[in-house]
Amino acid sequence: MEGVGLVIGTSGRKQIVPRVKEALAAKGGETFVSPLYEMLSFEPLSAVRDSRTRATLKIQDGCVNFCSYCIIPYARGPLRSRPPEEISSEVALLAREGYREIVLTGIHLASYGRDLNREDITLLDAIARASEPDGIRRIRLGSLEPLFVSESVAKTLSKNSKICRQFHLSLQSGSDTVLSRMRRRYTAGEYLGAVALLRRYMPDCAITTDVIAGFPGETEEEHRETLAFCERAEFARMHVFPFSLRKGTKAEALPGHLPKAVKEARARELISLGKRLTEKYLAAQIGSVVEVLAESDGAGYSGHYIRVKTDAPEGGIVRIRLEGLEGETAFGTQLD
Repeated sequence: MEGVGLVIGTSGRKQIVPRVKEALAAKGGETFVSPLYEMLSFEPLSAVRDSRTRATLKIQDGCVNFCSYCIIPYARGPLRSRPPEEISSEVALLAREGYREIVLTGIHLASYGRDLNREDITLLDAIARASEPDGIRRIRLGSLEPLFVSESVAKTLSKNSKICRQFHLSLQSGSDTVLSRMRRRYTAGEYLGAVALLRRYMPDCAITTDVIAGFPGETEEEHRETLAFCERAEFARMHVFPFSLRKGTKAEALPGHLPKAVKEARARELISLGKRLTEKYLAAQIGSVVEVLAESDGAGYSGHYIRVKTDAPEGGIVRIRLEGLEGETAFGTQLD
């Protein structure tokens, strides 16, 4: 391609700097893109140090679900998991560096372990490994598929005091007919079952989610079903996106693509509902005592991902009784 000196795929990211140097030296086009079928092992990238207190550790890559709107399986390839031993060593290093919270992430986090050819290795094993160092006080999970949440999973998570009581369960739509067109692998009822299990074992947990507004063919009735579903689920926070077409996906060929104005109007309606649900959730927390991990800006976050004002030093964990709200930031009295 004219004017392009280097093309790199989604693997080999550790080699980006030397490959850029090679391309500059060669003064010609260089391409390093691995075929998907060659992407069989996890690329052990270091954790991302988001701040001095929280680090994000990717432990899984790839997806084989092929949701109709998603390009990720074509770009990221098959399932690959970071070996449990590498999770232990990486988290131990982060603990020695003073990090207090680890966020475990992946392209399809709930699929962790399925490719390792080891009997019964699951995401729960990765969580157990990450929980080992004494210096790590919190384990926060990235986005989860609702069908991952069985009764045994919810019960196991509830017994781990380091697990943050905030769970992000991808929804995308509250309408069964839209979920079917999206090729999601659960129904609205199954999603609510996962929410109920988490709340049964961890009554105070926060459930957050993603919603796509205006998927191809979405009727006004299906949109209303999603609004009613979100209200019933009582999400603590909703991330809303108007549908955006990805070339090459199954959704491209679906009939009934909606005008931009309709998608944006439905997104605004969902965002407004999400703000109201967040306000309701935060108001219900007033009077509770939360542990806050202080950051550098005069505030920090509770395990439920509530932003709370505190003058504690960065990295300190303090107990605060919540007494009020300034927007979506809580304030209160420090108890220790």
